[in-house]
Amino acid sequence: TAYGNCAGGLAGEVYRSTVTYSCSTASIVGNSGVGGLIGQSLTESNTQACYASGSVSANLETSYAGGLIGWNHGPVVCCYARGSVSGQYRVGGLCGQDNGTITQCYATGRVSGADNYVAGIAGYGNTNLRVTYWDVQTTGRTYCIGNNKSFATNYARSTEQMKNAAYYSGWSFDSIWGISSTVNNGYPYLNNIANVAPDPDPEPEPDPEPTYLL
Repeated sequence: TAYGNCAGGLAGEVYRSTVTYSCSTASIVGNSGVGGLIGQSLTESNTQACYASGSVSANLETSYAGGLIGWNHGPVVCCYARGSVSGQYRVGGLCGQDNGTITQCYATGRVSGADNYVAGIAGYGNTNLRVTYWDVQTTGRTYCIGNNKSFATNYARSTEQMKNAAYYSGWSFDSIWGISSTVNNGYPYLNNIANVAPDPDPEPEPDPEPTYLL
């Protein structure tokens, strides 16, 4: 678990760097700029082929909370977030606030917040977003980005559709992505890194049988 401002499962802040083939299953609790993988991805940074599956919670009124990145300024390509996200302000299933570009990504975690800028992909953002989908049933959100509720409504998917490759227009399922009912709870996974989100309520390991010395 990570705490504080600019809190993320992998990094609090990323500046002029590329984050690739990385993941986090950590639960993140912070104040502002809180993400499942990265708190803030700053100028000239990009995030590629990554995922986060832990829960994210931000406490301040200016929270900027995202399932993957709290506040994004760069390209995000072929990534996903599956953890729940909660905050006060600018809360999104993938990014809390997006000032960059998002391509070929998805989000599925429950998204909750106190103001109008709460949405399935980005709480607040621009429209530089392509072939990026969210599960309207599991996120509980019918909008893609919170400040433009009419944008990209065609990217909304049901849970059943999210688990069917036919509903991912333009995605690379032969190379970057895979999909199987037995992996990642049926949602798309990244081929080159471990992609199994943890069971939220795993069965406890049985106690070992005692060993007796004779």
